[in-house]
Amino acid sequence: MKIVISPFSKKLREKDTPHPKNWPVEYWKELIQLLDGHEIIQVGVKGEVELVENCKFNLPTPELIELCKGMDFFISVENFFPHFVNFNFKDKRGLVIFSKSDPEIFGYSQNINYLKDKKYLRWDQFGPWEYTDYIKEAFPEPIDIFNTLNNTI
Repeated sequence: MKIVISPFSKKLREKDTPHPKNWPVEYWKELIQLLDGHEIIQVGVKGEVELVENCKFNLPTPELIELCKGMDFFISVENFFPHFVNFNFKDKRGLVIFSKSDPEIFGYSQNINYLKDKKYLRWDQFGPWEYTDYIKEAFPEPIDIFNTLNNTI
């Protein structure tokens, strides 16, 4: 199965801290190990941590569309990618990892919108992310994501 991952959100403008939407890098590494046997392609921007051998950074829109045409599934944090896929493909599904943004607002019904607990949602869903703290505990464990994937794909 060809799985595209989009692990990171855009860097914060005014802070040099992890983006509150970003699932921890060590969690990504663990999930990728659990997904052994699948073809995994990472998309994002140059300068991000390369989690797999096959990274496609800074793709122009037509090339990103072509890549998505051939994917079977995607896994992403709540960043541009789920919105991009939804806009261009109504038949493509993925799993989106939420932490502080509300999947009832920013999620799509065809996806698995994984939120660990509503208690971590930020009060101002439309405010700047620079004013939101990173909380590792807001994220699900890799085994929880893996088990959800196994029950779905």
